[in-house]
Amino acid sequence: HKENWKVKIRISRMWNAINSKNNDIISLDMILINEQNNAIHAILRNNIAKKFKPLLQEGKMYELSYFQVVDGNALYRPVDNDFKIMFTLKTSIKEMKEIDVDIPCHKFEFIDYNKIHERINKHM
Repeated sequence: HKENWKVKIRISRMWNAINSKNNDIISLDMILINEQNNAIHAILRNNIAKKFKPLLQEGKMYELSYFQVVDGNALYRPVDNDFKIMFTLKTSIKEMKEIDVDIPCHKFEFIDYNKIHERINKHM
């Protein structure tokens, strides 16, 4: 739970997480990909999202620092990673150019067709 991390990432996907009961926005969620082609779920709680959303764009690359790495949610995990990133008010975002680093735009995680039935009624 330290906050002095520093990573270079690309925002592969970005969406608003919505409360299905009242349609309120809970958070701004993202899938980030790093230089080693690892994907991680990132969350900006609604009060923090208002500060950072104008600075972020899907498909662009950034250097992030001063964020938290926490245990992933057992019920909602959009990528196969046991951890997730939580932005804080101290988080620093610096946009990077395409020539600075090579990070893919997307990452795909496939499952063997014969194992799909094992995932029925599992939320993860």
